[in-house]
Amino acid sequence: MLEGFIPWPEERARAYREKGYWEGLSVFEMVARSAARHPDKVALVAGKQRIPYRELVAAAERLACRFLEAGLKPLDRAVMQLPNTPEFAHTYLALTRIGAIPVMALRNHRHSEIRHFIKASGAVAYVIPDRHAGFDYRPMAQTMSAECPTLERVLVAGEPAPGQSALGPLIEEPIDARRVRAALERVRPDPCDVATMLLSGGTTSISKLIPRTHNDYVLNARACCGPAGFDAHTVFMAILPLGHNYNLASPGMLGAFRCGGTVVLAGSGDADEVFGMVERERVTVIAAVVPLITGWLAS
Repeated sequence: MLEGFIPWPEERARAYREKGYWEGLSVFEMVARSAARHPDKVALVAGKQRIPYRELVAAAERLACRFLEAGLKPLDRAVMQLPNTPEFAHTYLALTRIGAIPVMALRNHRHSEIRHFIKASGAVAYVIPDRHAGFDYRPMAQTMSAECPTLERVLVAGEPAPGQSALGPLIEEPIDARRVRAALERVRPDPCDVATMLLSGGTTSISKLIPRTHNDYVLNARACCGPAGFDAHTVFMAILPLGHNYNLASPGMLGAFRCGGTVVLAGSGDADEVFGMVERERVTVIAAVVPLITGWLAS
């Protein structure tokens, strides 16, 4: 159990299990279950990349194995500040596979917010792009490494700076399947443990961190899928940052994965790009309206 985390009251937890609200699954196990049902179906679309469920899970497990070998442990925290790219999905699923805790950060956050998230969570890892939307995240990460004593490693989607590590090879380079199985068979998160730390709205001050357990976040995705009409035929386009609770699991990416649907990652809110993808990928659900309006006004 994570130090400082107050678990659900036992009476309430027992009722949730008896009523079938909690399924006793980790977030990763929920996605792996869909992969077992639909191994060859496209899970994730990003530009020309079309990643089937089989490869989505395999890539996440490769990365999870390498995280363990690098010293990441269950309940370790990792601040994730990635844009909507396949690396986001791979990293998030890999961390939840080993019981490490992704701490969501948005791509527009800068030094004051990231410093707070790392120090408040005691994060040991920080995952960033090299550059995004004209901003270079690597110098900021170097500052965080110097200022935050718990921070042990910075992983970069792209070209790392000195002292940082490249995320891409950890995901993409082949690894012996027996090595992966041997590393992962010893690790299974307790569904009652914290799975994710989300951000509060930050309307009154800097955002606070909200812990969500595997049990309740799996239920969150499941409960949101029904009213949203998500099923295996859903093609969900993510425009808002995946680090938002809505776009991550309400029902968002995890809701689509739970149902065996397809997630399409939009690189921006540009209207021409978005509606071109809507037509090409036969998108059925878009999140959300605000970026589209921004795109229309800019076009």
